[in-house]
Amino acid sequence: MIRRIIALLLALSLFAPWALADSMPEPAYSGIAQTTVRIRPEMSMDAEPVGIYQKESSVKILSYEPAWLEVIQGTEESWVRGYIPRHTVDNVTTLKPDVLPYGALPATYTAIVTRDVLLQRSPEDKTSPLTTVKKGARLAILSIENGWAKVLYWRQYGYLYVDNLTDLSPVYDVQSAESGDTIAAFISFYNTDEKELTQNRMKNIAQACYYISITMGLGDQLDFDGTAGPYRPARGYLEGMSYYEGVPAISTGGGVCQVSSTLYNVLLCLPEGMQILFRRAHGPSGATYLPHGVDAAVGNERLNLVFRNRFEFPVRIQAEAHEGTLFIEMIKEQVNE
Repeated sequence: MIRRIIALLLALSLFAPWALADSMPEPAYSGIAQTTVRIRPEMSMDAEPVGIYQKESSVKILSYEPAWLEVIQGTEESWVRGYIPRHTVDNVTTLKPDVLPYGALPATYTAIVTRDVLLQRSPEDKTSPLTTVKKGARLAILSIENGWAKVLYWRQYGYLYVDNLTDLSPVYDVQSAESGDTIAAFISFYNTDEKELTQNRMKNIAQACYYISITMGLGDQLDFDGTAGPYRPARGYLEGMSYYEGVPAISTGGGVCQVSSTLYNVLLCLPEGMQILFRRAHGPSGATYLPHGVDAAVGNERLNLVFRNRFEFPVRIQAEAHEGTLFIEMIKEQVNE
C-alpha cells in the first residue's frame, strides 16, 4: 500500500506547477532581428554565447531592460534563454493581452530633489557617478529599495538616496486615483554644457514643455506638432541639435523631440485610456537619451505624435525642464458636471 501511495504521489508530481519549472516560457513580445546577434547567458558582451539569432529572424522576447532584452529561442524540446542588446531588435509587437506595451516603464513615485546630488550607477558602485541631478528637479521614480530610489538615465538605471528627496508622492492606479492625483510620470535627461547649440536646445525643450502643459477633456485629441509647433523663432524656438533618421542634425526647434519622446513614454503607461493614433521613431538607432524603441519623432507631416484621451475624465499634462532633467506627468482632473 505504501509503495502504491508513493507511486501515485510521484505521478501526480509530474502535473504539479513546480514540475513545469523547466518548461519553455511563453514570450510576451515578438520582434525582428536587425542584424545577426548572439544570445548571451547574462547581460554582458563578454559572456560566452549560448545561441544566435540570424538577421531578419523572429525574436521571442520575455522581458526588457533599458539596454538588453531577455529572449528565448528553440522549441519545447530544446531551447535556450538569455540576453541580446535591445537596439538589435525592431518592429516589436505585443503577444499577451495582460502585459504593458513594449518598453513601458511605469513610475511608482514622484519626488523633488532637495540639493545637488550625484546619480550613482548602482547603490554599491559610487566610484563613477552618472551625472549630478540639480536641486529642484522633479523625478519619476521606478522603485525604492533599501533607501535607494531607482530612475531611468539614458539607456541604463541610476540610483540616489531617498534622503535627498522631498515631496515623495505615489503614482496612483487609474481606478483608485482622485482628482489631482498623478496617474503616470516619466523623466529623461539632457546635456547642459555651455555650447551655444546645447543652450539653445535646452531653451527649445523648455518652450515645448510650456506649450504642451494643457488639459485634455473627454475625447480630446492632441496633435504634438499642432500644439507645440510650428517650430519657428516667432514661437520662441532656436537652432539646436536634433536627430534625423538617427543622425544628429541642426534644426530650429532642435530638442523638441525629447519632449515628445518623454511624453510618449507617459502614454505607454496608460494604454487603457490614452489611444496613440500616430507615432514615428527617429530611425533604426532611435534617440540615445531613451532606451531603444520608445522614442517619438516630431517636426513635419511625416513625423508627429498624435493621441486621444479615452478616459472618462479630463487629464492634465504637466511638463517641466530643470537643468538637465525633463519631467512629464499625467494628472487626473475633475469631471465637470
